[in-house]
Amino acid sequence: MNARQQLFMSIVEKAAQDDDFRDGLLTDPKATISREFNVGFAEGLRIVVHENDADTVHLPLPAKPQVLAEGQLDQIAGGLCACM
Repeated sequence: MNARQQLFMSIVEKAAQDDDFRDGLLTDPKATISREFNVGFAEGLRIVVHENDADTVHLPLPAKPQVLAEGQLDQIAGGLCACM
């Protein structure tokens, strides 16, 4: 299990045991996680916490893959062609 997965599991476990922590996750997740786990986050990162209930299930989708423009592809390839 990587560090991100371990942090996620720790957050879920703490939320199951600590109502104040759970409330903090729902109102200000970034500050709550930072404070409780001494973790820093990138300035523009948004964290959204959803709480499932009997009538609602949240299905997270991964981010869409980034499509690179032709010029960006040239920069990555260094202008070289691997053509045969």
